[in-house]
Amino acid sequence: MKAVAIKLIEFYQKAGGGSSLFMVDCNFDPTCSEYMKLSMEKHGFIKGLRYGINRLGRCNDPDLPKRKLDPVP
Repeated sequence: MKAVAIKLIEFYQKAGGGSSLFMVDCNFDPTCSEYMKLSMEKHGFIKGLRYGINRLGRCNDPDLPKRKLDPVP
C-alpha cells in the first residue's frame, strides 16, 4: 500500500502538484506532497498518512508571510 501511495504522490508532483491545479503556493518547506511522501517512507503507510493529513490541515494559511521550515518528525 505504501509503495502505491508514494507512486501516486510522485505522479501528482510530476503533474505540477497543487500549485497548478489549485492556484496556491504551499506555506511550508518541504511542500505538503513531499512531506506526505517522506513521512510514509520514514514511518510507514498508516502513521505517515496521519502525519500528512495533519500537515494538510495546517497548509495554505493566508496570514503566513513566508515559507516555514517544517521537517518530518
